[in-house]
Amino acid sequence: MDPIAIIIIIIIVASLLIWWMISANSADNDSQRQATNTGFPRTYNENEPRSSSRGIDKFETKITKTKIKDLETYQFMLKGFIPIKSNANKIILATSIIDVTDDFNKMPVRSLFNQFQEINTSYFSSITKIGKLIPGSGWADWTSFGFAPEIALLPPKGGLRRIAFHTRILNLKHSSKDTDLNRFDTNYLNGTTTNYIDIEFPNDYGYLNFEAEVEKIDLLIIQIVIYVAMIDGVLHNSEGNKIKNWAKKRLLLMSLSKSEEMKIKFNNTIKQSHAEFKKGYDKTKYIAYLNEFNKLSNEIEKNTLFDLLLDVLVADGEAHSKQIELLNLASDKIEIDYKVIEDLKDHKFLNLNNLSQTDLSLEEILDIDSNMTATQIKNKLNKMFTLWNSRTESLSNSSEREKANQMLDLIAQAREKYQ
Repeated sequence: MDPIAIIIIIIIVASLLIWWMISANSADNDSQRQATNTGFPRTYNENEPRSSSRGIDKFETKITKTKIKDLETYQFMLKGFIPIKSNANKIILATSIIDVTDDFNKMPVRSLFNQFQEINTSYFSSITKIGKLIPGSGWADWTSFGFAPEIALLPPKGGLRRIAFHTRILNLKHSSKDTDLNRFDTNYLNGTTTNYIDIEFPNDYGYLNFEAEVEKIDLLIIQIVIYVAMIDGVLHNSEGNKIKNWAKKRLLLMSLSKSEEMKIKFNNTIKQSHAEFKKGYDKTKYIAYLNEFNKLSNEIEKNTLFDLLLDVLVADGEAHSKQIELLNLASDKIEIDYKVIEDLKDHKFLNLNNLSQTDLSLEEILDIDSNMTATQIKNKLNKMFTLWNSRTESLSNSSEREKANQMLDLIAQAREKYQ
């Protein structure tokens, strides 16, 4: 399965489980915050900072692997003195996760869920509020202070990765201070709050792979759609607007920096495809685009392509014979449920001006292939008649109902022709 599909499935399945995890831990977290917000607890327990040096060592952290709500989870543990030299009112612990597999190219790990993201980025961040402390306060025993569900982690690349869990101690004099990690210092507190774990991620599962794949797929969609739009020799304003509106919606799903970059690439691809097609239709190149798209895309992206193709095809109120030919070629080369395409076509064809006066043949409108047997044609026409007959009864818009009746007339003509 391609990385984009994996990520989509993970987000859908894990969102509810993450919520359960947080709910399950909320009571423990609340009690921990109440204890750790006290500089001098009256009585000592393992979850309270203690202002005595007896039995308390230097501050350090460790990572343990456990399960919460059946999800593999990395739990953050601490013990020892908090190394501060004066009283502090707003101590927090900020844990970031960094991929250090490549020594000269350390990169942060992203979180798929907002609950574990930095303020300004999608990089992983876990913030634990400790509160007021005086010098000499700490924990004698290992105490949990946070966690990271493995399913929430998105590294830059897939495969076996060396991952660093890096915790900083911050004294927030101002509540608005940025807690995002700006620099990963392996020598911070002599490395006692940085822990390294090797984690095996699925191959090609990483945001660098993901972004590169999404970019390729989006640009291929534009190249394919431009070919279909311009097969009649011109890119009509209505067709161009459909493509531009689709691109704008895609940009809204991206980060600001990525959307600016992709906006330039979208515009350049439209211009290049337009110039390329002016040299003449190249069937070999069109098929190459289709094959590459089929290899990279998942079912959702394939549906997106055909939805846009049909939007463009009916944008000027007419469906041209050559456009239908390219649409059918796309449906042959791209692995997609044939019924999905049929449903899309039936819906979009209601936007055509006058089906009875189009330059398309009966076969092109009804998608009757020359290789079909008489029985296959008869079965197809029977199904189409049932579909469009029910629509004439359910459509409230008079214009759409008239077009549905036109389709019934065309089906009747085809039945007479192939009886």
